[in-house]
Formats: sequence, structure tokens, C-alpha cells
Amino acid sequence: MYNHEQSYEPICLNNGECEYLPEEERIIPNIEFICKCPPAWKGLSCEEPRNPCLETHGLCGQYSCYRDPTNSKLGYRCQCPIGFKAISTTNPQCVNINECLEYTNDDICLNGGICIDKEPYSTIEHSVTEVTYGFQTTIDQSLIGICAYCADCLDIALIHKCICQNGYSGQRCEHRPPPLEWTIWSAWTDCSVKCGIGVHKRFRNCSLPNRCIGSYVQVSKCQGHILFCENEEINELIQSGSKIIKSVSKSSVIYLYELVYSQLSALLFN
Repeated sequence: MYNHEQSYEPICLNNGECEYLPEEERIIPNIEFICKCPPAWKGLSCEEPRNPCLETHGLCGQYSCYRDPTNSKLGYRCQCPIGFKAISTTNPQCVNINECLEYTNDDICLNGGICIDKEPYSTIEHSVTEVTYGFQTTIDQSLIGICAYCADCLDIALIHKCICQNGYSGQRCEHRPPPLEWTIWSAWTDCSVKCGIGVHKRFRNCSLPNRCIGSYVQVSKCQGHILFCENEEINELIQSGSKIIKSVSKSSVIYLYELVYSQLSALLFN
């Protein structure tokens, strides 16, 4: 008969614990021991794999559950997404972390970006299109990832947000700011008057608003043949104080046109 006081080689496999079974507790008389198996094993000698995830639903909540023989207490682990981690080595439940404290700032927000931790929400799949400085990015918010040096970035799972500096943009602020340069000039506008001497304008845009040196508008005297205005048109065009010029010669009209142009230029350029 088996003597539990005698030394013996362990019969239980996979770190199972062998326990002597008193005679009154034996179901089968000739089985004098039982193996207490770790949660990831089962069988008479703990020889068969056991998956706690299949036997108990919802062990990891909304996250994926995997059998883990190295977890001697529970036998499973939870697949925690970025922004979450297991409570401990023995408790695999996923909890939200503050990435801004867990990681150095350079691991999340680069180029002077400021990290802001946010509360997570259910990752219902939807997309947001963001257009910044000419770059268009479609963000699938059901994915989860690190938001590195972001500029007003819609973080992928609303776990944290990076406020970027210096014009960086994109989902991970991977887009460097465009160079500070003007676009080409637009076409000239129509002349400001139908007859006489008028002005027209053209415009340009800066790649980063209010950052380029120079003016966005250029004003110039209309080119081409000068059409003389009739007296009625002059009445509408020229006023000096309370005196309205009624009738002038062609030479006087040219002088008056020059006077009007100088006055318009003073208003537009100053």
C-alpha cells in the first residue's frame, strides 16, 4: 500500500501539487493521491491543457482573453490595448492608464507637443476625416495607437490627446509644417472703373496664414487704353469737397484722372 510518509518522485505534471488522499475521501480505493492542477491545466496528472477563457465568459470584459500557463493563479491573460495595462502579474484585468505619466513625453508627443490624458470610451467603429494644412487623414477610431507629436489630433481611441506646436499636423503629427512661402499671384481683378484711370488687384496666399513676410494683395493702375468718361460719368466718379465738377475739357479730364488715381492709391496703400 502507498505510504504518504515515504519520499517519492512528483507524479503531478505542469507544477501540479500532489496531495495525499485519506482513505475515507477516496472515490476509487486504489487512488491514494490527487493532483491540484494550476488553472491552465487539468487531468488526473495535470497533463491536459485547460483554457479558462472558454469555460467562463467575460473574464476580460470587452477585451480578448487568452490561456496563459505562466499565470499560476488564474491561467489566463487579457490582451490590453495601448492605453491600458493589466492590474498586476496575477490580475490580468485591463485598466486605463495615464500615458502622459506612464511614458516620457518624447514617447508620445514630440516637438514640444503637450500630452493630455483622456477617459476612454467604447470603441464603436467610426471614422473622422481631418484636414489640416492641406493634408487629409481618415482616422478609424476603432483602432488604438500612440498619438506621437500630435497637433489638435483626434486620438484614435480618445485615450489621450497631444497638442502640437510649431505647425505639425496629422494623425501622429507625422506631417511637418509646409515651408513658409507664398502661392503664385492670382489673376488681376477687373478694373475698378469702366472709364478713366482705375486700379485692379491680385492676391496670393501664405502656406501658413500670417507667417509669410510681405503683403497678400497687390494694387496697380489699370493698363491699356484710357476711355474718356462722359460728363455724367465724371459727376459720379469725381467729387472734391462740396464742389462737383460738371464740365471739363479733355486735358482737364486727364489731370482729374491722375488726381483720382493718386487719391485711390493713398487709400489703398496706406
